[in-house]
This record gives sequence, structure tokens and C-alpha cells, in this order.
Amino acid sequence: MQCIKMTISTLLLVVLMISCILQMASAGYNFGYGVNDPSTGDIKDQQETKNGNQLTGYYRLLDSDGLVRTVNYQSHPLTGFTAQVSRDPIGMEGQTTSRQAKSRAQPQKSWPAIPRTPLIPIIPNSRLDDGTRYGYPEGYPQ
Repeated sequence: MQCIKMTISTLLLVVLMISCILQMASAGYNFGYGVNDPSTGDIKDQQETKNGNQLTGYYRLLDSDGLVRTVNYQSHPLTGFTAQVSRDPIGMEGQTTSRQAKSRAQPQKSWPAIPRTPLIPIIPNSRLDDGTRYGYPEGYPQ
């Protein structure tokens, strides 16, 4: 039977490594951001919190039809990932307002018509000589 000698410093190092791994696994965070750019219509925000193995959060964005899409989500090791999606009109205290999408299209400039010229000159005398190949055009050096 072989004996494993473990010094106190080695044992302390192993315990320290295990505690660091557990601390990193249970570390939490909280972040959020928002964008509000009316010139492009990019209006959205997000909030997320992680505490141990549980993750909760939401994000909202303004869809092109003027409704706000909200996704509330959570993740847990036992229940997995779940999300609830809702689409609501913009407004406060139950008042709805409609939003017309602004057209960002610029008036198109009309360009003068340019006659098309082929890249390869069309030679009207091209024909099949014996039915197996194209013949040389007239004036073509052989």
C-alpha cells in the first residue's frame, strides 16, 4: 500500500484553489444599457442580473410596427431557461399613442440614358460552317 504524503502547504493550496473555483462559480453581476436614437429608430434597453446560478433579465425594443417588444427571461440550473415575450403599444398609464415610421428614402436622381454597347463586337457574318464549329468572321486573320 502506497502512502501519499501531503504537507500542510499542499493541503492549504488545494483548499484555496477549491474555494476560488467555488467563488468564481457563484460570482454575480448586474449590468444594463439603453439606446435611444430617434433618427434611426433604434430604441432599446436591457437589464441582466446574475446571482450564483440564477440569471434574470429583460430586454425591450421598439419594433418597426410601433409596438414595444419586451422579453423577460430567467435561467436556473433546475428549471432551465424560460422567457416570456409580450408586445405592447407605446404609452404611459394605459394611454396608447401611434408612431408613424419616418421614411428615410431620399428622392432618387435620374441619370441620363446611356446607350448600351456590347463588350465584344457583334459580327453578323458569324455562322456555322459545317455544323460542328463556328467559322472565322470575315477579315479575321487565320
